[in-house]
Amino acid sequence: MIESISTMHYIFAALWVVSSVCTYIDFLYYWQLKEYRLDRMADFFRSVQGREYLLSYKVLYRMALGGFLLMLPFNGSYLSLVAVALYGLDSAVLLRGLVHRSLRIPRRTIKAIILTGLVLLLDLTLLLGDGAWDGVFMIFILRPLLMAAVVLIFQLPTVWVKRCIIALATRKMARHPHITVIGITGSYGKSTVKEMLSYVLGDKFRVWKTPKNTNTDIGVAQLILKSQLRDIDVMVVEMGAYKMGEIKAICDIVRPKIGILTAINEQHISLFGSIRHTQKAKYELLESVQSGGVAVANTDNEYIREKLHTLSVPVLSFGWEDQYQPTCNIDDAHETLSGTMVTCGMGVDSKKYDVHIPLIGAHHAMNVAPVLLVAEYLGMTVEAAVERFKTLPQPGRGLTLRQFGQSVIIDDSYNSNPDGFRAALNVLSRFPGNMRRVVVTRGMIELGDENDRIHETIAGEIAFVADELVLVTKDQEAPMRKGAISDKYKLDIFLKDVPNQLLTHLEQYEQTPAVVLFENRIPGAVYTSIIDRCTPFISNT
Repeated sequence: MIESISTMHYIFAALWVVSSVCTYIDFLYYWQLKEYRLDRMADFFRSVQGREYLLSYKVLYRMALGGFLLMLPFNGSYLSLVAVALYGLDSAVLLRGLVHRSLRIPRRTIKAIILTGLVLLLDLTLLLGDGAWDGVFMIFILRPLLMAAVVLIFQLPTVWVKRCIIALATRKMARHPHITVIGITGSYGKSTVKEMLSYVLGDKFRVWKTPKNTNTDIGVAQLILKSQLRDIDVMVVEMGAYKMGEIKAICDIVRPKIGILTAINEQHISLFGSIRHTQKAKYELLESVQSGGVAVANTDNEYIREKLHTLSVPVLSFGWEDQYQPTCNIDDAHETLSGTMVTCGMGVDSKKYDVHIPLIGAHHAMNVAPVLLVAEYLGMTVEAAVERFKTLPQPGRGLTLRQFGQSVIIDDSYNSNPDGFRAALNVLSRFPGNMRRVVVTRGMIELGDENDRIHETIAGEIAFVADELVLVTKDQEAPMRKGAISDKYKLDIFLKDVPNQLLTHLEQYEQTPAVVLFENRIPGAVYTSIIDRCTPFISNT
């Protein structure tokens, strides 16, 4: 770039490191959050939060500033000073954001480290290759595009690697036909059913399950290649998708003998395109069940029920509605703050079983039912399954209660969909009226054209059971404020989209009796600060 090394160059080099590293890790945070998927990033930029990010200093203002300086008629003697001043200002702003936690940092994964290294190398190569100080401004402008280009180009070799990994995993699975594979999918409930089923079957079988939120074809394939399959009797595989074909890809690897479809609703509808596309995508599991296997389906759900007759395998059904004659008919679900009792009628004679689980929420009845059906299908007695349920541990990412000083935290922060949100509100309503009821949420994402209607409806339901609504982003503020308006119920609504302000607001409840629902993800630093100060919840009921 420059003929000789000078003090100015050393200063610029130091500022370039700060500016480029901070910029790219912030960009990478959002790409990682959206799983490096262009469709999910596009959906994010259609949200209020996404548009604000595009219009913030980190993107638009920085690009405009660089473009403005590039157009000014600086001569060569001043260009270096202007470039150093620009990168100095940029570094100061970004470091301030790092201190105040408005600058986001991605999880340290191998992929994140490689992508960061590649984009920094590209930035530096362009910087050195330009040969003039004014090239500094052009690179400053192009940084969001450089990050996007590196992420998308990096997908090309990973596609080939992914195909190789999937092919190896498929062959490995084919060498172990003794394994009974159980696939689980649905708009919600699949993770909880996976954990419940794995635990109950573990009383009789050697069970392998996909951990945490691993539910993609490449994730499942990598796990298979790392696992010793000859020691496994039953494989429980959670299957997620954002578009048609993704569940079938997983099924092609594991060839499920049992398929469980928990529910179909509007979650991720902006990515699927329509509820009918969601239906087709989820049905890929039931349509992939191998000959001699069985489909397990929720007949209360109309989108599941209406296509069951098209399947080529037998169906075991579950639900509350007698009119659809479910194989496992849920009669009752009674919850307290220490657990839930579910009453089910099983089989043609509808023999009644009372199932006690140490989890809170009547909605768990729809998770218990498919587990009973699968356990019986695989040769366990229903009585043995019921006994096993009594010692069920808390699913790692399910709804959890924690004590926060004088308050109780209902932690339902892993994910959110309309039905799950309502189930959490039902738990909130179980607490005494003398405790202030608070809902902390960002709302729900990827609901497409149904977004405003669903958020207006859920806000009305919040107003019915809660005293306070705290919104952690502006994304759903307008529809939720509109839906919360009521002459009967007064709901205090606060927008706390700055992490430090949100933390300060929540800390007051450590000394004040309240029950606080965390619904969907809240800023990581705030969540960690609150949860680290919590103790196990002990109910008096």
